[in-house]
Formats: sequence, structure tokens, C-alpha cells
Amino acid sequence: MAPPPVTVSADALHHERMWSVFAPPLVAEPGLPLFALSDADRAVLDTAPREAVPLHRRLGRRFEAHWRWAFDRLDAWTVLGDGIQVRDGRRTAGELDLLVSGPGGVWHLELAIKFYLCLRGHPGDDEADWVGPGGRDRLDRKLHRMRTHQ
Repeated sequence: MAPPPVTVSADALHHERMWSVFAPPLVAEPGLPLFALSDADRAVLDTAPREAVPLHRRLGRRFEAHWRWAFDRLDAWTVLGDGIQVRDGRRTAGELDLLVSGPGGVWHLELAIKFYLCLRGHPGDDEADWVGPGGRDRLDRKLHRMRTHQ
């Protein structure tokens, strides 16, 4: 059974949404376009009505919901789909997190949020110095998978 959703104040939710959508990306891949909403989009979203709503407890789903919220409020954008399963015969090959149409064409956004901590005694200059929850996941491995698989 899934845990019940959590609710935060309207102001805290607004801050979380704006950070989720406008924080700079951690990784930019050469040859791939970097997606960003405009300053005009930021102004529209910053003045959107604030409300407290139930939020998913899973960080990734919550992050995706914030992006969906943003596109649903921007007139120049249309959400074509989210959570679209990609199948290879009977096998699920992956999922398109968000497919949107707007200025510049159609975009497939692969959304991810993850927290990493630098290992004690390491300078943090090497991607292998950064570990995820439980210490099993490492940033270098995650980036390699993103570059070669997704």
C-alpha cells in the first residue's frame, strides 16, 4: 500500500515548484539541446495562484508533477503526454517522462532529480566522489548510464 500524500503550505509548494522548473541543470551533454523555459514563462508561473495540494511522497514523481503543473499554465505550451510507456514487443523499453509542444517544436523531456553527497575526505572533483542514498548509487555510474542508455 502506498503511503498517503503529503501537503505543504501554498508558499512552500510554490517555492518547490519554481525551484524544480527553473534550477539550473546539473549536466549538459554536448550535441544535445538544453531545454529551458523563458523569463516570460517564469513571470507567468511566479504569479500563478498559490494553493496547497496533496503531493506525491516519491521525489521523482513529485518533480515530474511540478513540470506538468508548469506546462499546464503556459499558453504557448501543450502537454502531449506524460509517463508514456515505450514498448519493444512485450518488453517495456522505457518511459517518456514528458512530451510537450511549444516554441521550438516538440520536446521529449527526461526529468530526473536525485541527491548525492560527497564522500568524507574526498574533494568532490571526481564524479565517483558523490554517492546517492544508501551509498550504493554513485554519480559517475548514473551519468554513464544516462549517456549510454537513455
